Amino acid sequence: QGMSSGRAGAGTDGLYPGAPGRSFLEAIKVCFTKYITFKGRASRSEYWWFTLFTTLGSAVGGVLEVAMAISGLFGLATLLPSLAVTVRRLHDTDRSGWWVGGFYLAMIVFGVAVGIIFAIASQTGDPKNTGLGLLAIFGIAIFAYVIAMLVFLVSRGTRGPNRFG
Repeated sequence: QGMSSGRAGAGTDGLYPGAPGRSFLEAIKVCFTKYITFKGRASRSEYWWFTLFTTLGSAVGGVLEVAMAISGLFGLATLLPSLAVTVRRLHDTDRSGWWVGGFYLAMIVFGVAVGIIFAIASQTGDPKNTGLGLLAIFGIAIFAYVIAMLVFLVSRGTRGPNRFG
């Protein structure tokens, strides 16, 4: 028997049931089938094939954008499935989807804070130098976040059931 003989809910490969690798077309189908499903898990192949699909689609849309609004439509059509598969991928590594949601909330708060700082600076002094330190700290924080997310998204999923499925 497989590695899962002692684990309830684990597949024969020791991973959660349904974790086997997905093909390119299968991953796209699953992600659109689970269009706004943020619960559950997504295997590495499901996540990365769908990421390749959205990247290629965006590139083709960018080339065609001169003639039509294809890129914007493609981005709109794949926004929710991309967020959902990212959250499910994080769940597969036993991490909360708030790694994505928290980032967007922080971006909103930071954007408002920077706007207020620059508005005050433009009324009281030299707006060019105001907030540059804050922007540098923000840039470093984004870089650290991107590295952490990359590590999370390429990591192997947890074996057997975890708190997300």
